Amino acid sequence: MDNINSITTSTKYKHLSYEHYEYIIREITKHDASNKGKKRNTGRTHLIKSLAYDVGTTVSNVYTIIKDATVSITDTHLVKHLELSSMAAFNKRTRNHKISNISKLNKAMSFIDLVVNEVKENKLSSIDETVNDLILHHKDKINGMNTVCTKTIYNYVHQGKIMLKPIDLPRMLRRKPKKNYKQYIPKRQKGTPISARHFEMNDRSVFCHWEGDLVTGPRDWQKVHISHS
Repeated sequence: MDNINSITTSTKYKHLSYEHYEYIIREITKHDASNKGKKRNTGRTHLIKSLAYDVGTTVSNVYTIIKDATVSITDTHLVKHLELSSMAAFNKRTRNHKISNISKLNKAMSFIDLVVNEVKENKLSSIDETVNDLILHHKDKINGMNTVCTKTIYNYVHQGKIMLKPIDLPRMLRRKPKKNYKQYIPKRQKGTPISARHFEMNDRSVFCHWEGDLVTGPRDWQKVHISHS
């Protein structure tokens, strides 16, 4: 591979520049030309993996770039053949990244406006309840309209594409109540801890020093105790 040092590795999750497209197509074209006329194009998969590592992208992305770069060319003899064009791939993929798909929003704008008005009039109803009520009980209002699911409308709310904000939906904003934890301090001592008992009890040198268990009841039953020896 030539000029590999001039190609900078792309940052993760960032789009490739035109130099990356040109570098990929140039190396693929050289490899295909060297294997032209052979029964099997050996080493192409390994080359694609190396190119993906060099430019900092995935193998599937390199395959997609090669697919988008494939264009049909008609020569002077009116014979069509396929060629690879880095400019064609770059223009196609850059246009797809810049232009967002708003056709669904435009087609369903009448239905979305109706849902927004219904939600604002009845502040206790959610988008899901409003959409289901329109579909089940008010089909005459949405007759002939292009509808969208509730998930799409919620996405539009978060993206700010419709006249409805998250603050307009009380159940959409879940505020966690602040918990004040009160430290419990016992009012009276439960007894001497086992670590502070006298040494005569450990070596059992004195008679009648028995070992037992004591269970104290709930806090509202301060005087309930159960002992077992």
